Amino acid sequence: MIKSWRYAEEKTRDFVRKGTIGGNHVYIATVEGWPTLEDAIVQMKNDNIHDVFMAPFLLCAGEHVKNDMLGESEESWLNRLLKHGFHVRYSSQGLCIANMWLAIFADVGVMVI
Repeated sequence: MIKSWRYAEEKTRDFVRKGTIGGNHVYIATVEGWPTLEDAIVQMKNDNIHDVFMAPFLLCAGEHVKNDMLGESEESWLNRLLKHGFHVRYSSQGLCIANMWLAIFADVGVMVI
């Protein structure tokens, strides 16, 4: 059971503000909503980031990953990042396979089956 949606939202916003895991910069962007990919690009340029590892912040990878993130269109995140001069590596796997994320979900009380 989730402690509260407000708690989960506060933890997410706190994570976005701190922007690091294990000393590595972390930038989160959403396909629809805040923060946008453009917000992340501005932050990465301000932080003098050149190499990017992009991974979906989704439990299961599907159409958003296939089309919005890695698609062939000029509007895909991959192509937009490349256009801005970033060297991009990526994973197309969802979070369900990463034990680290399962532990985070357990901490905020999210049940993952």
